[in-house]
Amino acid sequence: MLIFVLYTQTHAVWLAVSFGLLVIFILLFSGRFKLNWDPEKTYDSLVALLFLLIMINFSSSGFEPFWHHINQATITALGDYSNANYSRFNIWAIALDMFNSSLFLA
Repeated sequence: MLIFVLYTQTHAVWLAVSFGLLVIFILLFSGRFKLNWDPEKTYDSLVALLFLLIMINFSSSGFEPFWHHINQATITALGDYSNANYSRFNIWAIALDMFNSSLFLA
């Protein structure tokens, strides 16, 4: 399932996975949840992790390192952020101005 999450590349999926991992770590470190790890699962987990690392490097054009795609997406996102004409950021700026001018009527 994690492979599909990586291939969808939407912000909602990454936000949901990040929030889920945060909740799991909070439960583990708070002591309210005990992790009963079976040592026999270690080998299976390592094989699954290796399979995941191999699969995230494949795309429709063949084998392409995953970090190249992450690097390109980051550059694109930062370029969009620095572009003043990008519509999403203009909408956010206008909404913040509306909230600042009249909190209840904005």
